[in-house]
Amino acid sequence: MRSVSRVAIGEKTCGVTATEDREQQESRDRAIRLFEYLKRLAELRTRTVRDLDEYTEVVWFAEVPSEPECRVVTGVRPADQARWLTLERPRRVRPPELPEALVPWVDRGELEDSHGEPAPHAEAELVAVYQGADGEVERLEHQRLADQPEVSAAWHRYRDGWERWAAEDRRLAPIYQVYKRLFDVEQLSNQLGEQFETVLGVGLLAWAGPSGVARKHLLTMPAELRFDAETGRITVGPAEDGARLTLEEDMLEGGQLPSREVRRELDERLATAEPWDRATVDALLRAWVHAADTRGSYDPSVVPQISADGSPQVRFAPALILRRRSPRSLIDFYARAIGQLRDEAIPVPATIRDMVEILDDLDQPEAPTGLDPPEAGTQAPPAAPAELEAATTVEPTGAAEVYFPLPSNDEQLRIVERLARHRGVIVQGPPGTGKSHSIANLISHLAALGKRVLVTSHTGRALEVLKGTLPPDIAQLCVRMVGDGRRGTG
Repeated sequence: MRSVSRVAIGEKTCGVTATEDREQQESRDRAIRLFEYLKRLAELRTRTVRDLDEYTEVVWFAEVPSEPECRVVTGVRPADQARWLTLERPRRVRPPELPEALVPWVDRGELEDSHGEPAPHAEAELVAVYQGADGEVERLEHQRLADQPEVSAAWHRYRDGWERWAAEDRRLAPIYQVYKRLFDVEQLSNQLGEQFETVLGVGLLAWAGPSGVARKHLLTMPAELRFDAETGRITVGPAEDGARLTLEEDMLEGGQLPSREVRRELDERLATAEPWDRATVDALLRAWVHAADTRGSYDPSVVPQISADGSPQVRFAPALILRRRSPRSLIDFYARAIGQLRDEAIPVPATIRDMVEILDDLDQPEAPTGLDPPEAGTQAPPAAPAELEAATTVEPTGAAEVYFPLPSNDEQLRIVERLARHRGVIVQGPPGTGKSHSIANLISHLAALGKRVLVTSHTGRALEVLKGTLPPDIAQLCVRMVGDGRRGTG
């Protein structure tokens, strides 16, 4: 409750206004300090990656063979914007079956190597059968290939078929290597979860500066890798969130960066650029390297460079990268929030005030539920001010009716009870403890009460799992929203 002195009405109004201004300024100062702390904390926890060799996986587009099973776009804008790279599953087969007559003469292991030169042994031990007084007798005998013309003839017939197999296997081997690496990226991205991301990188920079060698792509864009289990086909394309190319310069020192005006102009041009619009992207990368250092050079080659010297060298060199997510976007968000909070023309949002002020709950303390008995001697906190109660987005319901379509437990009922009485409720638990199940019940309950629910996640994969958990009648009410490129829904 604010205290106001007993003065005339006009003075009283001024007094209240001054008090409110002071309190709002205190809230603003606390909010700025909070976001400055969060920004600094994120910066301390950020490790700058200067060399792409530190990434979990890097697959160069230049490594993709020019074969019918591979369709890759590196020089022109693709007709299908959703597919940058397509690999059909290579059908590698075993070498031809070895005839029985050649089994003693040929090492089977040599036949598996399509790059080798298999040949029959000059000598071999064969089982010879003799008829003795007591019946047939078997014994091993050394025989020479020169004395076995039928073996040599059988080998030449087999070698013709083996040569055809080896030629096809040598053609498929590099396809299989790239296919396996892309398959591993797809599997790892699913296993590693929300802490990792898949991006397309173009514009590989190699530059030996004061702090060491920087070898990373200047432009990145969220990518999505899709594996068709039925056909085995792997496709790589843009994420479904409408993301665009982003300029990354965190691996460089301040003295290595182009001027702020040049970078602002490049950002504006990147807003509409596409990675395979080579005329635009080549011009952007060439402008960046010339603005960074007059000795710099740009090469539109798709093959990555290895060495680095004192002048920046940039190549187009596209690659698919699996890497740990960087908190850089979070740091940028904190910086923008601080800038807006310092603008006194913009009021401090109520959600920010909730974080920096001690505010009352929505109403009286919770009634005993049997799960959380009140402690002896506790007193009820005062009721929330009317303006706060009206501003909240969750109104008390008393939990008279709980609309859970899925099986539930006491903990889920406890969440509903607290959600009806508090501005915010935090529920946490390790993987496999039923969080998606609980969220599905809560969404259904809140929707039945006429509420609108927003669900967010680092990746769309978790949202897909959640949507699959919802009853069909509720799931069809979900509005598909942009996510992180993994088929996000919300």
